[in-house]
Amino acid sequence: MQVCMLFCDGFEDIEALAVVDILRRANVNIDLIGVENETVESSSRVIIKMERTLREVTKKNRIYDMVILPGGGLGTANLERSADVRDFILKHVEFKKKIAAICAAPRVLAGLGLLKGKKATCYPSVKEALHDSTYVDAPVVVDGNFITSRGPATACAFGFKILEEIGMLEASRECQEKMLFG
Repeated sequence: MQVCMLFCDGFEDIEALAVVDILRRANVNIDLIGVENETVESSSRVIIKMERTLREVTKKNRIYDMVILPGGGLGTANLERSADVRDFILKHVEFKKKIAAICAAPRVLAGLGLLKGKKATCYPSVKEALHDSTYVDAPVVVDGNFITSRGPATACAFGFKILEEIGMLEASRECQEKMLFG
């Protein structure tokens, strides 16, 4: 199983790093991909070195089993502005791969028309952007190949659900237990 997370400046720290932490605890291979740069600055000014750049990954025509989008207002706006992100997501949808987005990031999927007719959730202030979908007031919502989540407080639940959706239910349970979740 090969997963990736796309990072732009302004991403929400907890939504990204809690998920990366959970997946790595379960030994999932997750690549941290910088959309524009090799280093990315979070919304709280934490600087993270990426393992790959989106340009490098697309040059190799790499397809992942899942693409994850962290939220954050500025981070989401930066994801939305990138034609490379749009093309990368649409290519993965074409190959029927899973796409996960948290907080404001489901807005990226909605903007591409990918959530039309689907159940989804997001941060309450961006709920209007999901007008073509059925908004569900839940921590995490799965509909087909799309996983959406509400925000920072739901980041761990989002990570555990991602594990379940990639066929690692037992690993999800073990991580929850070891991390004293719930």
